[in-house]
Amino acid sequence: MKPPRDDCRGKKRHHNRAGALIHMRKLQEPGMHPYKCPQCRKWHIGHTNRADGIQSRLNRLIGPDPKTLPQH
Repeated sequence: MKPPRDDCRGKKRHHNRAGALIHMRKLQEPGMHPYKCPQCRKWHIGHTNRADGIQSRLNRLIGPDPKTLPQH
């Protein structure tokens, strides 16, 4: 097995797809998918597109944009 590269640093490694799916469902974050990493050959979860990933990180750091919240 190849040693993990910087691409894997900070990512949780799952032994199989089922483990990655369980983790993904617990996060309840839209736009996520499991994928097998070609570097470490373990499973990770990631955002379907880069914009979703950036928005998700911003939401965790500073909260969601009030303009995007549902109106009550």
